[in-house]
Amino acid sequence: MQGLPQVRAGEDAGGAVVPPLSGPVRVGDYARSASLAASGETQSQQLLPGGMVARWDTSSARWQSAGQSWGSDFDLYALPAGAVWSLLVPRTVACPEGFSAMSDRGAWGMALPREAIVDGFRAAATALLDGTRVRLLDVWGDTARVSADERDALGDWVRLSRLTQVVVEQTRVLTGADGELTASVPDRFMDWRVVLPRGFDGTAAGAAGAAPEVSLPHWTPSFVGPVPASGQTFAVHGGVPFKASVFHDRDGVYREPVTVLKADPYYPCPTGFGIDRNYSKWWMTEPIATSQLDGTFSVARVRAMWRGRHIEVRHVAYAYAYVRELEHVPGRQRPARQPGLAQLDALEGPVRLDELEHVRFSVSVKTRLRNDRPWQFLEAWGLNPYLRTWGAVHLERGAWQAWPAPAARTTIAASSRRRLRTASYATA
Repeated sequence: MQGLPQVRAGEDAGGAVVPPLSGPVRVGDYARSASLAASGETQSQQLLPGGMVARWDTSSARWQSAGQSWGSDFDLYALPAGAVWSLLVPRTVACPEGFSAMSDRGAWGMALPREAIVDGFRAAATALLDGTRVRLLDVWGDTARVSADERDALGDWVRLSRLTQVVVEQTRVLTGADGELTASVPDRFMDWRVVLPRGFDGTAAGAAGAAPEVSLPHWTPSFVGPVPASGQTFAVHGGVPFKASVFHDRDGVYREPVTVLKADPYYPCPTGFGIDRNYSKWWMTEPIATSQLDGTFSVARVRAMWRGRHIEVRHVAYAYAYVRELEHVPGRQRPARQPGLAQLDALEGPVRLDELEHVRFSVSVKTRLRNDRPWQFLEAWGLNPYLRTWGAVHLERGAWQAWPAPAARTTIAASSRRRLRTASYATA
């Protein structure tokens, strides 16, 4: 066992967030990681501060070819000779580390070397504007350019706060290296969708109030809400619940069982989290010793009443759910599988969580390693905060939590992440 790495205790992980460079309403191309390989060193030089998401200007890249890899379609683009990638941030945000003023763009910008390795995504969005469904053509700061006509490529600029039921989803996974850009169609493990009750910027301190919330008394601010989806597994760390995955250490690298905490990619990055280029859908921690967690628990089938019908909650996208008729559910509950966009489109939704009545599910505590620490969020579910076995939950009406927001515009060094090693994860 000599030479094996010590398992991190995970003290860095918590409910705070890295100050975001872009809000949750996104259209176009974004970078989540930008680095430069250092000659003779194992660690790469991070160009984009860890945990931050910035607009990625790929407009100068030219299409080269299309293909398929591992069953996924992709398009290949290339920069013209002499051109470089640029990362852009609205001037309404304090100038981030490594950025400078680009007067011709009206933004903070960072020019990346052609050899930079960039990982990101392409997003598309729709919303309701005065009751009419519109496409979002662009987003910048607290405004969006929208169009209700497929033939109108120009649209009109409106305040984000005028938009309701904003649906944002990832449509491509982007990887840039050596002046080339690969845009791949994501599979169900990589795509994501979030549905916001109203548009908002989300980059300022205290921005949580910008997103209308239907809170539940005593709910612990976190990256999961009080209405879960059927079959989900959670880990509790520092009294805060997180989505979690068992880390399959097939190579015997760690001395004891480890767990990875996760947060949905549409949230601002939690402190102590980062991305793994081989599994970049989630914000996630490095493997944490399971013994260092407060414990783990799971929920069974989540049932509710919606418009007089009995339904099951299959997926939660912040303030909205995707549901199906309860009678169509097999009798035996299986562990939850993360649905892709195709699976979501086969369900009913999005349904605002506060439209769900009589939300019922059971909670099973799998492990409880620190019995002296109460799990305060259990009180929101009407359960004993020291619960060690099983409990039944009944909420009169669904709710969602406040949007995570930075307390102050500061640099959080703990969020600069090392690359996670390639590994397999159990889907939670």
